[in-house]
Amino acid sequence: MARVHPPPPDRLGPDTATDKPNAQRVRTPTAPPRRPTEQSPGSASVSGEWQTASVSTLHWSDSNLEVHRLVVGPYDNNVFVVRCAQTGEAVLLDAANEHEKLLELCQSLGVRRVLETHGHWDHIQAVPAMREAGYQVAVTAKDAPMLGAMGYDVLLDDAEVIEVGRLRLHAIHNPGHTPGSISFKVEGAPLLFTGDTLFPGGPGNT
Repeated sequence: MARVHPPPPDRLGPDTATDKPNAQRVRTPTAPPRRPTEQSPGSASVSGEWQTASVSTLHWSDSNLEVHRLVVGPYDNNVFVVRCAQTGEAVLLDAANEHEKLLELCQSLGVRRVLETHGHWDHIQAVPAMREAGYQVAVTAKDAPMLGAMGYDVLLDDAEVIEVGRLRLHAIHNPGHTPGSISFKVEGAPLLFTGDTLFPGGPGNT
């Protein structure tokens, strides 16, 4: 189950990805995906605070970004949306399960693409529905075969920089849980999305 791990204060040093050579590629979503015509049963305020069944999804925020969390599937997987507070653009991390809920969340929060931390089945069950709705799905080359017939649209590389509005997410390849496991460090914020490389209380199954 994917977790967000703010580092302890004494470890807020230089960004791991920004210390790499200047061969980083910056990728920006091209166009918003197709939107279903029906109105979403969820609701979002101007600040992006989306809620369903009277439960807010807002998990963490500052003046620049919002992190929304939804728990889905039989293994209680965490799905995160990282949203730029300035532009409203967002990205979803791990299309794990319960695609109806994820599509509602994406439509309300301005999600433009999906990033997979790794290719294990419990993190990708909603991928077909997300792609059918027009959202690009990105995964590393080493984990791409795990998606099988579900397919994918974009390959992620180590040290790649992904633009989400005015935010930048730095991709960090950390093989172990799977050969292609990848984490995402939010530039300028104490946030690292590790997928299953870390479990609550310690390292993941690596």
